[in-house]
Amino acid sequence: MEESDNPFATVVLAHLAAQDTKGDAERRERAKLGLIRRLYERGYDRERVLSLFRFIDWLLALPPEIEARVLREVEAIEEERKMPYITSVERHGLEQGRVESQLNGKRQALRLTARARFGEVPEALEQRVMAADEAGLDALLARMAQAAQLADK
Repeated sequence: MEESDNPFATVVLAHLAAQDTKGDAERRERAKLGLIRRLYERGYDRERVLSLFRFIDWLLALPPEIEARVLREVEAIEEERKMPYITSVERHGLEQGRVESQLNGKRQALRLTARARFGEVPEALEQRVMAADEAGLDALLARMAQAAQLADK
């Protein structure tokens, strides 16, 4: 499969890498970079590279600090090959999407905690959750975990 130019081989390899590297961020980073390099080596057109890149990026998600290293390495690969398939705007969009996804996860954790502990999520709390930045969400979650009643948070 590694020798194949068929894009489905890349999809299968990405899936296998995701299973093989579960819980090991360093190995996952290496696998992700290997798959991304593969995209550039296979001579795919820009759209195919981007669609496969998005799939690999989604399937082999990494913590933000490691993702930042991966994106820097992608920039280096593109410079080395003179193939800027992923523009800085797209990179920024990927990063923004990742940050928004993390914030939404924290918002959902707050809602689930409120429901589990107090049986409800009042509208006032929902508005605070939706308006809060990451630090505010962390503070709300910490307070929610310690509150004896909903009014305490």
